[in-house]
Parts: sequence; C-alpha cells; structure tokens
Amino acid sequence: MNAADNLNWLVGRFVQQVAAVRQAVVVSSDGLPLAVSDGVDREASERLSAVASGMIGLAYGSAGRFGAGAVQNVIIEMENGWMFVTGIRDGSLMCVVTTKHADIGTIGYEMAVFAERAGEVLTPEVREELKCLMLSRG
Repeated sequence: MNAADNLNWLVGRFVQQVAAVRQAVVVSSDGLPLAVSDGVDREASERLSAVASGMIGLAYGSAGRFGAGAVQNVIIEMENGWMFVTGIRDGSLMCVVTTKHADIGTIGYEMAVFAERAGEVLTPEVREELKCLMLSRG
C-alpha cells in the first residue's frame, strides 16, 4: 500500500471505527480535498473542504488578533450534529461531521491521533498524488 492509499484507508477506518462520525475529509493547505470517506462525492468533498478551510482560517485569524495562542480545534454545534476541524502539522487539516450524539471528547482525541498519523504520511509528493487522484474522481 502506497502512502496515498494509506491516507485514504486511514480516513475510511476513522469513519468506520469512531462512533457517530458520518463524514470525514482531509484538506490541503490550499483548500483542496486530499482524502475523503466513502460515500462523499466530489462536489460534496469540495464543499466540505471549502467550509473547513474557511472555518480554520477564521479561527487562526481570531486567535492571532486576540492573542489567544495556537488554535487546537474548531467545533460547530448544529441542530442535528457537530462539525470538527483540526490542523495537521503539514498545514493541511481534517474535517469531521458527526451526529448530534457524538462524544466530543472522544472525537477530539481520535482526530488528534489521526492528525499525528497523517502528519507522518503527508509529504509534498503524497499531497500532490492525492490532489491528482481527487481531480480524477468524478
């Protein structure tokens, strides 16, 4: 299994094994989807990536403006679920959408574990390979 396949496998495994998770996407630092969970089509992955990039950008800007230190996570509570965004050390990020019954502590922990693993895999070459794979998806 190459590194791009490994990241896609990690995203799929995350959704399957973490309770209440409905969708997950890994997004490049320039806002493009790199890996998505099963059942998320190209249009939805691009939309979710844009939302996640905007959210983390606002959070980074706010944290810097108000001297609040580094952003750890962005969490949005919605009527029927949650959206979580966390950074990965290479500048990319992970976005997860859950049901309203999600345990936010568990989700945060599992996302941190994922981010650590993904950070080890996401070299510039792998990011480029993943971008090409996502662009070829229809």
